[in-house]
Parts: sequence; C-alpha cells; structure tokens
Amino acid sequence: MEKKDKASVYFNGKYLFEVDKPQEFVQNTRNKRRMGVMSDQLNVSYFPAFGEVRITTENGRVRRPLIIVENGKPKLTPALQEKINSGDVEWNYLLTHGIIEYVDAEEEENTFIAIDADHLIKDHTHMEIHPSTMLGLSASLIPYPEYNRGDRINYGAKMLGQSIGLLSTNFLLRTDTKFNVMLYPQAPIVTTDTSQPLIDFPEGQNVVVAVMTYDGYNMNDAIILNRSSVQRGLFRSFYFRTYETIKKRYWGGQEDEITVPDPGIKGHKGEEAYKHLSEDGIAP
Repeated sequence: MEKKDKASVYFNGKYLFEVDKPQEFVQNTRNKRRMGVMSDQLNVSYFPAFGEVRITTENGRVRRPLIIVENGKPKLTPALQEKINSGDVEWNYLLTHGIIEYVDAEEEENTFIAIDADHLIKDHTHMEIHPSTMLGLSASLIPYPEYNRGDRINYGAKMLGQSIGLLSTNFLLRTDTKFNVMLYPQAPIVTTDTSQPLIDFPEGQNVVVAVMTYDGYNMNDAIILNRSSVQRGLFRSFYFRTYETIKKRYWGGQEDEITVPDPGIKGHKGEEAYKHLSEDGIAP
C-alpha cells in the first residue's frame, strides 16, 4: 500500500494536529523519550496504511522491555552487563539512559526485534533481553512449548492464570476481596527457567493420570478420582472472602450496632444464624 506523506497525530485517542513527515516526527519523539526529555511511559507508533501517528500514555497497556539496537549493535554492551552483575548499575539507569525501553502492543508493530545477538542485522531496531521474554509469564511456565500447537499454548496460558496455589506467605493477614489458597501445593516435576524464581509459591499438584476404558465411566469428560487421595487433601483449598458493613448514625441520636441481636428483637433469625459470631458480632 502506498505510504502517505502526511499523517494525523492522535494523543490517547484525541486528534491533535497533522504532520508532514510522520516517520521523522515519530523518530524524534522516540529519541526525546530515550534522552529523558519525555516520559518513559509514553509510546508512539506510526500506521502509514491509516495515515495516523498514535501517542499513548494511558493506563492498562501491556508493555514489555526491549534492548535498543542501533546500526546492528545493542546498546547493552558487555561492559554494562558486568556493571549490572556487580551491582554498580541498576535497572532505572538502563531505562533513563536510552539502553532499554518499554514498548506497548502498538509500538511493537513498528519494531524489528532480534531474538539474540547472534541474529542481529542492521535493520533490527530492538533485541530481546532473553529469548524467553517473548512469552508472557503464564506461557513461559509451560514446559516444552515448542513441541505443541500455538492454540494449545494460548489455552494453557489461560489455564495457568486460573490456577490455585499459594499466592503469598502472609495470606492470613491480608484482606483481599476473595482468594483461594491450596492446602498442599507442590512444585512441578518439570520446570522452566521462568518457574525457578516462583518455586516458593507453587501452584497446583502433581498427579498420576491413567487413560483407559473402565466400564464406560470415562464417557464424555468424566474422570475417576482415587478416594484415599481426596481424603488426604488432593485438590483441597480454602476460600477466603472479606465482608464489610457500614455503621450508620441517624438523626435523633440513633445509630447502628454491630452485635449479636437479642432473641426478642424484631427480625431475629434464630441462634443457629449467629453461632459463628463473637460477642462483638464479628466473625473471628
């Protein structure tokens, strides 16, 4: 498709103005971001097919870090890597000095990313920090993804996001709206490089699965569980939920009371309804 010489500039979806040299405008904007003149939260992308330059600073974007490449050479040099290993250089230094930058899904359309230094050519604009970072956290926890179909990897990543395990070690002190904690989580037998830092927070359990015909009980999606395994806590979890109420004060001096109501009060539901409450009317 023929490229347009002009492009409309949009900022967070709102039209600003029109530019004559959109590619030059976009590159100048990125250079200012890398020099710290503009916020590192800003992303800019050019879509010649639509004649649009889109600048975005909105919340909720999926962004990931990439090493900036110029003339076929990454800005992250071996000397800098040694300083990172020794602790002399921190992540923010790389971000503020134009060595690493975060790109969102739209700006990634304007990039040409190399998997590692061995595959770099002059046309590349960025390089992966590590080959595994091309995947999200959930997908990178799937072992041997290169031996499976892409749609199954997507499905597995979705299922991993719904897994139950140990979300934190202080879950008894937290006041989340709702969450599940597995009683006996186990570290996976087969791990990936990404799963090693998460080994203290395992999700799921290792089970032995047998595929067989057995009296027709395996029709459709039915499965047979070992009773003793369930009795010993297989797949058992606690569900925590936080409830809250508002204590109101009314005209005339009356106010709500949070307590166990007396049997004679109108609306009393019986002792069975309040047996789990303490004397102050709050569940312990």
